[in-house]
Amino acid sequence: GELLQVAINNQSSDVLFLTNTPPIQAILRTRLGPVSDKPNDSSYIQWVERLETIFESQLKRKSTYLKIRFIDAQGQELVNVSREGPELIRVRGKQLQNKAHRPYVRDTLKLPVESVYVSEINLNREFGEVVSPHQEVLRTATPVYDERTGEVAGLVIIAVEIGHKLHSIQKGAQDKSGSEIYITNDHGGYLIHPDVSKTYGFDQGKRYRVQE
Repeated sequence: GELLQVAINNQSSDVLFLTNTPPIQAILRTRLGPVSDKPNDSSYIQWVERLETIFESQLKRKSTYLKIRFIDAQGQELVNVSREGPELIRVRGKQLQNKAHRPYVRDTLKLPVESVYVSEINLNREFGEVVSPHQEVLRTATPVYDERTGEVAGLVIIAVEIGHKLHSIQKGAQDKSGSEIYITNDHGGYLIHPDVSKTYGFDQGKRYRVQE
């Protein structure tokens, strides 16, 4: 529990830091066009590129971070930097997805300023499909409020590969005690099980629960 809490605390600190970087508010100000007639003022595209650079830097520092995104209040990704194997990809154009249907978007947008949403642990999905090989993901997010209006304008979210942490907890406990270790979510669905085929059944239309 302490090991998981440390990981969550670090993610929470990072997502709050990223939300308070200058490009976030600048993107909101310039999204609909120039905010002044000064020729040297930065454009929306320039601010997006600066935020991509900041997100990329964070992904380089944290090898378990899979992606960092800035999503607007309608669920549309504005900035997305993702890890694909050894590469860091700046996702752009038609590859930017709308995530309005995902619980982490809806729930984060309801939070007050400086609050952090922590998701359930589940399998990563892209364009509605579970990614293969499986990526066990924990997401932390915080709402973005527009400084001009005081209204919620989006969210910043970090997706982290948490499977390595769960398996290290399993291995450490088993090495010390020789016992079999199981980890479930709050509904009893298996995150860690000696039979790997019974993990994340809740995310794949199968029912394997500790209660049964």
